[in-house]
Amino acid sequence: MCMVDYGDRPEFYRTAMRRSRRPRRCEECSRSIAVGEEYQNAFMVYNGFGSTFFTCCHCIIGMRWLANNCGGFVHGVVWEDLEEHITEYRHLAFPLSKLKIGRQRLWRRFDGNGLMTIPAVPPSLEEVGLAHA
Repeated sequence: MCMVDYGDRPEFYRTAMRRSRRPRRCEECSRSIAVGEEYQNAFMVYNGFGSTFFTCCHCIIGMRWLANNCGGFVHGVVWEDLEEHITEYRHLAFPLSKLKIGRQRLWRRFDGNGLMTIPAVPPSLEEVGLAHA
């Protein structure tokens, strides 16, 4: 079951894309977001408490896929949910696993020279002829 299926919604939610002026830590992959790198800043109020989440552009791709296919939003559990979908939808196992491997490598290139390019959003469930369970 997707984390979005639980139905908890924040009382307030705002996102903005920003360029980092100081190092930040991505809430999803724990990679350090370098100075000058673009990231998503999300602020939400949940049960009366405010929280801010910083997400690198690479991890946003997983968030987008989940939002497009499962509805809603997720923060802090993107990779748990994608792992579930990798086992649940074998037709999407390869493109979703590419995201998982990128995250495991902290989005570092295989030759060690910098970060991987930001991946494309994997095909949706509809594009591969499946419906969300």
